[in-house]
Amino acid sequence: MNNDSKRTTLSQKYLEIMAAMNGHRVFSLPTDHTNVKIQEMTERRLPKGKRASLFSNREIKGRILTYPEAQ
Repeated sequence: MNNDSKRTTLSQKYLEIMAAMNGHRVFSLPTDHTNVKIQEMTERRLPKGKRASLFSNREIKGRILTYPEAQ
């Protein structure tokens, strides 16, 4: 694993943490950490007080790019 792939993986994990704190979920392939999709999760109340988490149709697709440390 070279430095660029380490930076990309760390950036993706940071995105996952920030998204989870704001009620979103990050999807990416296990082998490709550069392409990510962030999707919003909504909560729906069911009968008898139960709750269900569903994905809304609001999403952001993006790509993580690494830059050299000098930049």
